[in-house]
Amino acid sequence: MEREKEQQLMMLLKGGDEDAFAIIYREYKPLLQQFLRRQGEREEDIEDILQEVFISLWNNRDKRKVTDSLIGYLIRAVRYRSYTLFQRTQTNSKGHVLYEHKKEALATDAQTRRELFEWLQQHLNLVADDIEKTVFKAFYENGEKRKD
Repeated sequence: MEREKEQQLMMLLKGGDEDAFAIIYREYKPLLQQFLRRQGEREEDIEDILQEVFISLWNNRDKRKVTDSLIGYLIRAVRYRSYTLFQRTQTNSKGHVLYEHKKEALATDAQTRRELFEWLQQHLNLVADDIEKTVFKAFYENGEKRKD
């Protein structure tokens, strides 16, 4: 698209002209799809990225300053959206892995605590029996009677 036509469309878009937006969408969507496919994006991600970029273009039409070509601006926008989508999926993936690891660690910790509690209970019972026997023996050897 010619630079003059792009500038004219951007001026109309800034004024809220829906027809100008539709022209921009029709003209540039196929080019951006092709660009994203070459970048290795999945089809469902391509649709999400383009939807976000064009919604942002419309919602911020009065604030946007396109200093170079519109296609250059849109390519930078889809690159940025693609990058943020990648970051989100990596973060979610890492978060899922960390959650699973944490869940396993908690299960292991719970099992360890249970085993430790059982071990302590057994040994405390043994110690209590030994203490009781020792105290009884001491009283018996000294001739004292036990007070209950």
